[in-house]
Parts: sequence; structure tokens; C-alpha cells
Amino acid sequence: MRKTVPAKRPGFTILEMTLVIGILVVLVTLTMVLSVNAIGRSALTSGESVIVQTIRRAHTLGQNNVENSSWGVYLCPGPVVPTECEAAPPDADAHPSVILFKRSAFLSYNAASDQAFELHPDMSFTGALFLRMTTTGKPGLVFNQVSGTPTTSGAIIFSLNGESRTLTVNGKGLVEH
Repeated sequence: MRKTVPAKRPGFTILEMTLVIGILVVLVTLTMVLSVNAIGRSALTSGESVIVQTIRRAHTLGQNNVENSSWGVYLCPGPVVPTECEAAPPDADAHPSVILFKRSAFLSYNAASDQAFELHPDMSFTGALFLRMTTTGKPGLVFNQVSGTPTTSGAIIFSLNGESRTLTVNGKGLVEH
């Protein structure tokens, strides 16, 4: 009697399956990490754009003497809200915001004339210009009528998820970032 040897069936070994699953886990993990970082950078870039455009708009409105008034910008940081920002929409407790205002100083939010733009809730601010803008007494970055010169100049550093950006307003009111 002759023994018949069963034919080898094509298939995967345990080692091959383990390697394929391991490679897939590494690829999925890398994709998730990279997408989270991309989302964070996107939120930082978006916030930078909102702040820069608001400052440029205030400069242009002041320089063109729109509505015969000075125009300015104020940054309401969250979650600690200065009294000037308490009435500002959106909920300033949770979200920092940048406010475009029409007057010589930002003393409080005026729903009739001010515009507030919400920023990412985890965005934080530092820098000499930010500190001068939010100092009690003469808050805000105000652009004078016709000349468009700012009441103060310097840098604002804003950070989100360990990454930061710097923008500078010079003595002529121009924004560099």
C-alpha cells in the first residue's frame, strides 16, 4: 500500500499574517498622528489669517476715515475673560476671539458696532503687543484716522498645540507675519 501525500494548499502562514497585521497597525498609527498634526496646523493657520485680516481691515478703515472714526482690534483671550470682553459673542469664556471695533479704545463690547471673530478654544497669546493691547486703561490696537498709524506696535505670539506663530505690527500699521 502506498501512502498518498496530501497536496500542499496555497495559504498564509501565521508568520505572514502577523507581519501583514503589524505593517497595517504601523501605517494606521502614522496616518492618525499625521492627520492630528495637520488639523492642529490648519487651526493655527486659520487663526493667524483671521487675526491678520482683522488688523489689516482696522488699519484700512482708520486710514480711510470710514464713518469719521478711529478703528481698532482687541484680542479677548479665553478662558480667563477680561471685563472688556464679558458681553462679547461668541461665549468668550470658552473661545478666544478677535474683535474689530470703531472708537478710540476698546472699553467694552458694543453689539451695535463691533464684530467678533471666534478663534480655536485652545489658542493662547503672548508678546509685547498683546500685553499692551490688553492693558487696562487704553486697551486695543487702534489705528488713527487718516494717517492709519497705530497707537502701539510690536509682536503678538499665538500658540496652539505646541506650535506658535508670530505676527508683528510696525509703526506704520503694516502687519508682517
